[in-house]
Amino acid sequence: MNHIAIVVNDMKEGLRLYRDILGLPVVSRTSVSKQSPEQQAETNVQQLKNNPNRLYNLDMGSGITLTLVELPDALIVGQSSFAYELWPGDYPLTPLGGTDHVSMNVDSEADLIEIRERLIAGGFDVSDIERIGPPLWWKQLRFHDVAGNALEISTWDYDDPAWDERRARIERESLFDTDPDPV
Repeated sequence: MNHIAIVVNDMKEGLRLYRDILGLPVVSRTSVSKQSPEQQAETNVQQLKNNPNRLYNLDMGSGITLTLVELPDALIVGQSSFAYELWPGDYPLTPLGGTDHVSMNVDSEADLIEIRERLIAGGFDVSDIERIGPPLWWKQLRFHDVAGNALEISTWDYDDPAWDERRARIERESLFDTDPDPV
């Protein structure tokens, strides 16, 4: 993967979350508009609504960037369609063709706890940290950014002693191959 591009309607608020709270460093900033303010004033308003103002790339590690695309007049779409009852807030379901959610990885449950505290301090509605899967594959928390994008922070937390049992169950029960009707 090279990058993930998500729409935000306010770059300042997007950066407050992704750069300031989640700690992703900005690696490039681009102003998409090449027009002067005078030229922009003469441009059809609808054209401006459909074109991004700025693109910011943030480093997610391993050569992957998160690109924030600023579209001030974008509609909030929001809610993950997958297990929607687990996500905080009241957002409409993601339409077909939309991104269901973006999950970012951290190393441990301690990292999840720290990020959750920073998100709450920043005014975000955040789920509890949950253990997901049979038996307990990963830990995660869920929230929405200021533009309604469904986000998740996850960890495999391999230092958790429960992984010894997980490894044994994987070998014994083929737990990663449970689709009764594989394609």
